[in-house]
Amino acid sequence: MDSENVTEQHQKDGQTFSTIFSFVLDHWKIFLLCILFSLVGGWFYLKIATPVYKVTAKILVDDDQKAGSLFGASSNVMQDFNSLLGGKSNVDNESQVLQTQDLMERVVKDMQLNVKYFEQKDLVYREMYPETAVTITAVNSIGAGSAVFTLSEQEDGAIKVEEQVGKTDTSASIKETHVAKFGYPINMHSGIYQFNKSQGYIKGRKYKVTISTLDKSIEELQHMLSVKVPNKQVTTINLELAYPVPAKGRSILATLVKQYINGNLDQKNAFADSTMTFIDRRLAIVNADLSQVERQVQDFKQRHNIADMDEQAKVLIHQWEQQGVNVNSINTELSLVDTLTRMFTNQNFKNKMVPGLLTKDPVFLELLAIYNENQLLREKLLSNFTPNNPQIKNIDVQLEGLRAKMLDHLTVVRKGLMVSFNQLDSIGGSNTVNIRKVPEIQRNYLDLVRQQEIKQALFVFLLQKREEIAVTKASNIANSRLIDSPRAEYRPVWPKKPLVMLMALLLGIVIPYFGLSAINMLNNRVKSSDEVIALSQIGLVGEISHSEISSPLIYKEKPDSIIAEQFRAIRTNLQFVNGTVKCPVILFTSSLGGEGKSFAALNLAQAFASTGKKTVLMELDLRKPKVASYLNIDAENGFSNYMVSNLPLYKIIVPSGIEKLDLLPSGPLPPNPAELLLHEKMNDLIAELRDSYDVIIMDTPPVGLVTDAQILASYATTCLYMVRIDYTYKNRLTIPLELKTSGKMKNIYLVINDVKRKASHRYGYGGYKYDEEYGYGSKQKNTKPRVRVLLKEKKQG
Repeated sequence: MDSENVTEQHQKDGQTFSTIFSFVLDHWKIFLLCILFSLVGGWFYLKIATPVYKVTAKILVDDDQKAGSLFGASSNVMQDFNSLLGGKSNVDNESQVLQTQDLMERVVKDMQLNVKYFEQKDLVYREMYPETAVTITAVNSIGAGSAVFTLSEQEDGAIKVEEQVGKTDTSASIKETHVAKFGYPINMHSGIYQFNKSQGYIKGRKYKVTISTLDKSIEELQHMLSVKVPNKQVTTINLELAYPVPAKGRSILATLVKQYINGNLDQKNAFADSTMTFIDRRLAIVNADLSQVERQVQDFKQRHNIADMDEQAKVLIHQWEQQGVNVNSINTELSLVDTLTRMFTNQNFKNKMVPGLLTKDPVFLELLAIYNENQLLREKLLSNFTPNNPQIKNIDVQLEGLRAKMLDHLTVVRKGLMVSFNQLDSIGGSNTVNIRKVPEIQRNYLDLVRQQEIKQALFVFLLQKREEIAVTKASNIANSRLIDSPRAEYRPVWPKKPLVMLMALLLGIVIPYFGLSAINMLNNRVKSSDEVIALSQIGLVGEISHSEISSPLIYKEKPDSIIAEQFRAIRTNLQFVNGTVKCPVILFTSSLGGEGKSFAALNLAQAFASTGKKTVLMELDLRKPKVASYLNIDAENGFSNYMVSNLPLYKIIVPSGIEKLDLLPSGPLPPNPAELLLHEKMNDLIAELRDSYDVIIMDTPPVGLVTDAQILASYATTCLYMVRIDYTYKNRLTIPLELKTSGKMKNIYLVINDVKRKASHRYGYGGYKYDEEYGYGSKQKNTKPRVRVLLKEKKQG
C-alpha cells in the first residue's frame, strides 16, 4: 500500500511538472519577452544601483583590567562580585556604549556627516570622498531641516542651483531655482549659503549637495553600523559598517573608535579630577589651620622671649612628644574616619565615587573598590537608560548595601581607635602630673607645637596623595584598544551581479506565470481540454483543432488536413462506443449557439460517408438551421413539412453533393418546434431512416437554451455535447453531467472544438499522446501537430 501511494505521488508530481512546463511552452513568447525585460531591468539596476561595501574593524576590551590604582582592589574580587550579582561583562557594556546616540552624535559632528557631496555619473549621483567638487558654507542657516541642492554651471560661468527643501522624496517639498556665482552668498529658502569650487570640480558636470538633520544622520549611521561580540570566551568586539564609499566608511569607523577611546579616557580623567578637587579643598583648609598655629607659636615665643628649652626637661619632653605622636596618629585616623563617615552619610555624595586614598585599611579598601566599580558601571548605563531601568535599580540597591557595610566597618574602626586613644590618654594623664612641674610657659609652648605637628602631618599626607593622583592621571590608558584597523572588502556586498540577474530571471518567469494564472482564474470561459475534462467529468470522444479556413466543408476540401484526421478519429471512437448497433443515431448539441455543433455534425457525416456508409444528416435545429446553407442547398420542403403533412420521406430528403451523404433539411420555421418534435410521426421517421441508412446524425438546438435536444435524445444511441475553447462558459460544463445523471441523455460524450495549437502540442483527445507527426497527402508537410487519442469504453445506463 505504501509503495502504491509513493508511486501515485510520483505520478502526480510528474503530471504537475508536465502541466507547468506545458503552460510555459504555450505562452513562451510572453515568458521570453518578460524574461528579456527582467534581464534588461536587472542589467540597468546593476548600472544605476549604489554599491554597498562592508567595512570591518575589531576592538579588544581589557575585561580583566583592574579598576585602577586609585581603588586598590584586585580584579578577581570585582569579577566574583559581578558574577554574584548577575551583572554583564565589561565587553557587553562596551558594545552597548559603541551603539549609543551620544557617541554617534560626536562622530557625525566631527566628520560633518550630515552634509554629503555627489557627482552625476551614469545617470545617477555618486557620493564623492575624500575629494569633493564643491563645498558649501552656511552663512546664515534658518534650520529648515533637510535640503538638497543640485548645481550646474552655465556657459557664462554662473551656477544654477536647484533647491529642494522639506520632504525631498515627495511632491510636498519646496522647490526653488537660483542663479549666482561661486564664492558669493546665495539667499535661498533654507538660508544663506555660499558654494566654492574644490580640486575635484569638472566643468560641465552636475553636482548635488544634501544637508540632513542631525537626528536623521545619527539614525542612518546607527542602521549602517553592526556591533557584535563573537562569543563569551573572548573580549573582542567586531564592528561592521555598510557604506557606499569604502574610503569614507573606513574614516567613519576610525573616527568612531577614536571618539569611543577618547570618551573612555575622559571618564577616567574625570574621576581623577574630582578626587584632586576634593584634596585641593582639604589642602586649603589644612593650610589655613597650619598657618594659624604657626603664627601662634611665633607670637608665643616673641611674648616670652623663648630661644631654647631647658635641658632639664629633655627626658620629660621626649616622653611627652612620643605620647603626642601616638595621639596625633590616632587623631589623624579618627579625622579620616569621620571624614569618610560624613561622605557616606551625605546625600550629595550618594552617586559619586569616593577616593581610596584616605585610609590604608585593607578590608575597607576592598569594599571601596567594589563600591567605585559599581558607580562607574552605573554611570555607563545611565548614558543608555533612565534611572528607573531595572539594572540601574539593582546597582542602586547594591550601592546602598555597600555603603551600609562600609559605615559599619568605619564604626568598628572608630571604636578601636577610641580604645587606643583612651589608653594613651590615661598614660598622658600621668605625664601631665609630671609636666606640671615644668614651667607653665614651657607647657603652653608644647601644646602649640603639638597642634602644629598634627596640622603639618595632615598637610603633607594630602599633598603626597595629590601628587600620586596627578601621576596616575598622566599614565591613564583606555581599557579598550583597536587591534584590527578599519578595512573595506574589495567587492561590494550589494548588488551582487549573479544574484541580481538570477532574481531578474526568476521575476521574468514568476510574474508572467502568476499573471497568466490569475487571468485564467478570472476568465469564466474554458481555456483548455484538461480544464473541460476536469469540470465536466464526462468522457471525451475527440477534439477538433482551430482552423484558419473559413469553409465549413473542411473534410471535403482538405481531406489530408489535421482536422479531417481528427474527425476520422472521432468516427473511430464512435464506432467503438456504439458497438454492434446496426444504425447508430448520433445527436449533436451544446450549451450555447456558436460552439460548432453544426460544423462538427456536417464534417462527421462526411467522415462516415467517406467509408461507404449511407449517412443522413438531419437538420433539426429548427430555429436557426445552418447545415443547408453550408451545403448551398435551398430546399422548399423539409422536416417541418413532413411532420404536418402527408409528404413521403423521399420528397424531403435531398442529396448533399457528397457521395453517400444525404440531407434532411429543417424546412420552414414552425411556430412550435418543441411540440412538433413530440409528434407521433417522429417515431415513424426515425424507423424509416434506420431502414434506409447506415448512420443517422442529428444537428439539434443548444440544450442549454431549449428542450429540443432532450426530446430527441430518446432516439439517439450517442449524444455528443460540443464545447468550444475560449467560448463556452465554465458554469455550462455542469449541464452534460446533470443530463446524464438525470437520465435525460444516457450515452453522452464531449467533443471539444477550436483547440488552439500550442507549443506544448497539448491537444488531441483522451489521455494518450503520440509524439509522431503525421498526415496524408503530398501537399502536407511532415510537421503536423501531435494528436492524442483515447478510446472510451461504452458506459451503460
